[in-house]
Amino acid sequence: DMGKRSVKHISAGLTLVAGDSGTAYFINLAADTTMTLPAAADGLHFEFHVAKTGGSYDLEIVSPSATNYFYGGVIHDDSNADDVSVASDYNSNDYLTLLVAQPGSHVIVYCDGTLWFASGNVASATAPTFGDATGL
Repeated sequence: DMGKRSVKHISAGLTLVAGDSGTAYFINLAADTTMTLPAAADGLHFEFHVAKTGGSYDLEIVSPSATNYFYGGVIHDDSNADDVSVASDYNSNDYLTLLVAQPGSHVIVYCDGTLWFASGNVASATAPTFGDATGL
């Protein structure tokens, strides 16, 4: 769909609902921020972009259920070493934490009704992590 897309600029975490699907969130990381996805449903998709940072803060994207975990990975654009791919464990990781993410970092997630498929790029000196518990 090449139509209009909802864009929101935020500076605090949110618990999303299915009606938010398709929204691109541009986030001012003024504190550690958690974006909680809605219950899994086929066709849901969200974009998360770090627009600005106000210090050394993290962004965490969370699935509300461990059975609806992340599948995929992100590229770590490392500011002080080699760039690497960071992937989920493909069986349980329901937390994705972008540690001290810099502006330009972004993650897109799509849901097939069961899993959240994640892809993106994270600019930071610290690698992002997928996990089974909060990384904040």
